[in-house]
Amino acid sequence: MEIYCNYFDNEIKGNYNDDQLKKQDEKVIFEFLRDYDICPTLVSKGIAYRIFLSCIESQYQVYEQTAINIILMSGQ
Repeated sequence: MEIYCNYFDNEIKGNYNDDQLKKQDEKVIFEFLRDYDICPTLVSKGIAYRIFLSCIESQYQVYEQTAINIILMSGQ
């Protein structure tokens, strides 16, 4: 929860349009991956970017309920 709030506060605030949110999320995702030595140590930047695009373009919002729960918890 703390990590999510620290890195993805833009999603919690919800004051971005879709294009701004996507650009901000892309920047933050790569900061997160770099900070935790995931990219490029475990996953190359190219693969990480393809995963990011796949998630963005997916018609299924796999983590939607989890995200809603996190947002609700952060308001407490």
